[in-house]
Amino acid sequence: MRGAPQEIEWQLDATDLEGVARWLRDTALSHSLTVTPAGEALMRDRYIDTADRRAWRAGYTMRLRETADDAEATLKGMASSREGIRRRTEWNERLLQASCEALLAAPGAVGRRARALAGRQPLVVLFAIKTFRRRFRLEDCDGRYVGEVALDETSVLADVAAESGVEDIRRVEVEAVDEAAAATLAPLVEEMRLACELGDSQRSKFEAGARAAGLERPSVAVLPPLSNADRRRIGIGALARRVIDEQRAAVLAHEPGTRLGDDPEALHDMRVATRRLRSALRLFRAWLPPEAPPLREQLRWLAGALGEVRDLDVQIERIEAFAEAEPDLEPLAALLRIRRDGARERMLAALDDPRYEALLGALEYLAASATEGDAPALTEAPALLARQWRRFNRLARQLDADSPDEDYHATRVVGKRLRYAVEFVAPLYGKRAGRMRAATTGVQDRLGAHQDAAVAIEQLRALAGDAGGQLPAATLFAMGALAERYAAGMAAEREAFPEVYRRVRLRWRALERRAARGKKRARR
Repeated sequence: MRGAPQEIEWQLDATDLEGVARWLRDTALSHSLTVTPAGEALMRDRYIDTADRRAWRAGYTMRLRETADDAEATLKGMASSREGIRRRTEWNERLLQASCEALLAAPGAVGRRARALAGRQPLVVLFAIKTFRRRFRLEDCDGRYVGEVALDETSVLADVAAESGVEDIRRVEVEAVDEAAAATLAPLVEEMRLACELGDSQRSKFEAGARAAGLERPSVAVLPPLSNADRRRIGIGALARRVIDEQRAAVLAHEPGTRLGDDPEALHDMRVATRRLRSALRLFRAWLPPEAPPLREQLRWLAGALGEVRDLDVQIERIEAFAEAEPDLEPLAALLRIRRDGARERMLAALDDPRYEALLGALEYLAASATEGDAPALTEAPALLARQWRRFNRLARQLDADSPDEDYHATRVVGKRLRYAVEFVAPLYGKRAGRMRAATTGVQDRLGAHQDAAVAIEQLRALAGDAGGQLPAATLFAMGALAERYAAGMAAEREAFPEVYRRVRLRWRALERRAARGKKRARR
């Protein structure tokens, strides 16, 4: 995650914290480190989230911390320990008071993300813990601050107001300021682990608190794979409902990460799920209830809100990569980031719109609806696939190096529908469908890269026109050179297309034969 602050920390369970404190004072100097007591504090933490656990589902914990003279909020990743050390993203922000209201009004990194996650939902307290902490500052032989050791006596509380805990934890936490400091501290940590008989912590404090509160990690239900018997029996309408259920679950699974905005892949995956849903409603329309067709327009609206941010994410990522070698592009990247902020505001407004909630409810109803006279999927799927293939093949076989950009884009659109159709029926056909899916993905990668470059060139032209006055001349010159690189990339994709098209034709013939055999068996 570009630019995100990182926490680098060892977490070790202890039975005797006094022994660890003595060992630190006696031994650290042998590692050329100076250990200085840095105070002690009683900390009261409340872990918070939305009622549907958006932070947790996105892989983060959100915490309000209060001490005698301070209040702060923390948003922290849930990365697991690897070789005894945790590396995870962490944002902290000082608050006027340790309350959900103060957090949602805070202007900094945690406040912004909390508002994006919560939307119209309130924040609620999941559980609370109380920790007495003793801190020791660590400096190397040059007097450079490299980290600290914290000796924690933690009680997981039965409720927010409780004083006594339902579970007590004694823990040593060693935090390094950066990777170089982690390398410096590693020998000390390993010796301390052996000398003080410390064990790697198997659970974070959040995990301990959640278990004590009877909370389980929220997850979106995943449908089990179809058995051989299921593949023979499932109806085409039932298969359609299964696809809709799976893609609705994907939208829900990626919504928290999309709201946070720190991982572009979450937004990408959510957008793709909306596209698959639109494609499924189109492909299976004959076997879906009359409520289904209007949902395509609702999904188009949602995909548009997501797509505006996604397109800027792609452009920014590329510009930032080029800017490392061509610093004159940095003003362009800064301008695009400002535009992305505006696009994110519009996207979050869409996710908070009752229209979005109504769409999810309608999809849930659709996935649970019954289908009258449901024909076997094995008898109906071959015609669905063949129709998508004919549309794609009619366009793809006409492409050559001189074809207009519009023809490549049109082929990409129908190719995407073919790819989704293959994915939807893949449970019926096993490996043949898997190979065809891989081949169509290869086609889409080529056509997608071509289209992304074409869009990027148009965006650069538009930016040079409507924002040229905001950009230095050197940046405009670099934008022209970048457009030429995009054009060269488009030419390379055109050159590579015939080979990926050849592969997909071969995979189609194999899948077509497999589908025909399945249809014959289903009719027996």
